[in-house]
Amino acid sequence: MKSRPMKNHSEGTLQHLHEKVNLLEQSNRELERKSTFFETLMRGIPGLFYVFDDKFHVHLWNKNVETTTGYDAEEIPERNIFELFEGDDLPHMRQAIQNVFNTGEGVAEAMLVTKKGERVPHLFTGVRAIIEGTPYLLGIGLDISKRKLAENSLRESEALYRIFAERMTEGVLLFHRGTIQFANNAFSTILGYDEPNQLMGLDIMEFVHKDFEMYFKDLFDSLESGMSTERFFQARWIRKSKDQIWLEGRVNVIQWKGNPTVLLTARD
Repeated sequence: MKSRPMKNHSEGTLQHLHEKVNLLEQSNRELERKSTFFETLMRGIPGLFYVFDDKFHVHLWNKNVETTTGYDAEEIPERNIFELFEGDDLPHMRQAIQNVFNTGEGVAEAMLVTKKGERVPHLFTGVRAIIEGTPYLLGIGLDISKRKLAENSLRESEALYRIFAERMTEGVLLFHRGTIQFANNAFSTILGYDEPNQLMGLDIMEFVHKDFEMYFKDLFDSLESGMSTERFFQARWIRKSKDQIWLEGRVNVIQWKGNPTVLLTARD
């Protein structure tokens, strides 16, 4: 009678260990791959990337944080996140960050104060994540200096337009899609109004004589659509008293408060 050969117990144990080692190596390779991908992603973010806990200590950041703030890799973990803000921005950012931890997400604008004391306007975003039972905020900060500069330049341009218009002896109107946005004193006088503000929000076509309505509609459409850049006119208009008045002038398209707007200058 033949006996069945028995599998060596030590060989089975070694094979089991070998399989375990292979699984661990595979897991390590996958972890390294994910880690490399995450590091590449952080480096590619066009701005600040940061992760800090509910005690406001930073645990993870990209190189842009060091470059922008001026703090090196040894200093950042020792810093409280609120050391980067001052003045009215400090309570504003405290509340914004707390809102992220409370609600799960948030957005805020503030001046980031660098190690050298420079103030750089940033737009900050954040989302909450619970990692091993601890709440963290993951976020991105974008430098909005160029946008702020453009906004300031726009405000300055609008102020200049207003000053020049108010001091002109000719009547000046600004309107967008037919709605009056600005009038100077001269134009309000031409139309029989006491104050320029009385014209704000009114439809420009209310003052055009019916015989010229189609003419002006075509004229304004050609300007606002970009088909024309400047047009001249002579036409009858209607004053507040319903009297008719002949006006001559010209119209152009300018940028006003970020919108293409018709600039009309006229005299009677």
